[in-house]
Amino acid sequence: MSARQIIDDMHEETIDTELGDIISKVMEIIASSIGAAELSESTAHTDISDEAKVIASKVKRISDDLQEVLETQTKCAKRTKLSGKRLNNRVLNRVPVGNGRVFSSKTEAPGVSTAVSILFDISGSMKDSLIDGVSRDDAAMGLALGLGDVLDEYDVPFDVSAYSDRFVALKGFDDEWSEFRKADKGPSTFGGTHTGAAMQRVLEGLVCRTEDRRLVIAVTDGDTSDTEILFSTYAEAQAMGIEIASVMIGPRIPAIEALANRFGFTAKHFNKSEGLGRFAVERILEAI
Repeated sequence: MSARQIIDDMHEETIDTELGDIISKVMEIIASSIGAAELSESTAHTDISDEAKVIASKVKRISDDLQEVLETQTKCAKRTKLSGKRLNNRVLNRVPVGNGRVFSSKTEAPGVSTAVSILFDISGSMKDSLIDGVSRDDAAMGLALGLGDVLDEYDVPFDVSAYSDRFVALKGFDDEWSEFRKADKGPSTFGGTHTGAAMQRVLEGLVCRTEDRRLVIAVTDGDTSDTEILFSTYAEAQAMGIEIASVMIGPRIPAIEALANRFGFTAKHFNKSEGLGRFAVERILEAI
């Protein structure tokens, strides 16, 4: 039985533990028989919409907790003390220079050892609207922008990609986020959905990263055309210690839920733009 048949036969409200057992039995066959899939590159870009920028601002506003942790992890603390006796701050300016009882201590922050890949769907159906009137592609682009702004501010390594039946690399790990922001251009929405091949491409970039934690935040609105490859990439991610957090935007996606349950990853469904940022921020917090 193919992976696609398993998913097609499953009603979205009847996912249970037996499905995980079935997937486990077919995973070895699927993972060993599926090779690398290549998506052609696309350079089709369009102006980033005002709606996407509004979503990005909302994501930044709700990321206070993330910024607090990043601040703690990436900044140093420096303070002046008096050894042996309480220091009167009011007369500190009169303490002789070189007084051995006054010293400075510098505490090095532990740093962040996490790499994040942001991957979002730009297939034709992403033009459809969520129940709050925001288009799915604007919500996904806004989420990527907001997360990118925060991660860039605190020097967390990240890349951003989009996909349909083609692959659009928006920012590599070694690229400057400011250059992408200045260009103010996002990917055009078109084509079908090849989540498996896109995920495979992202994993290729993460597998060689030296950070302790590696996380993929994937946003999609429907079933993929390459289910078997997607199954294989989830198995590969688990084996390589890479985490996948899936955002199902628009309809609920049984295949994504099944994969998340099987491999111990997270997946959440949203049919409105509110909440998208909080879920993604919480996953990043867990990874740092």
